[in-house]
Amino acid sequence: MDSAEYWIDKLKLTAHPGLETGYLREAFRDDLKVDSTEGKSRDACTNIYFLHKKGENQRYYFYCAPPL
Repeated sequence: MDSAEYWIDKLKLTAHPGLETGYLREAFRDDLKVDSTEGKSRDACTNIYFLHKKGENQRYYFYCAPPL
């Protein structure tokens, strides 16, 4: 199995700002904009690569929901 450093380099991940738990990189941002429940324009869809520290395993899916 490849090391965390391998994937950080291969996917060009950066340390998560404000958190000590992992690394990330935006992989996709939709050109389509939608209005949030607060009436603000936001991207219809975004995707990120996120690498947690060893031993952590989480997935987040939000559909028609507020941000984390």
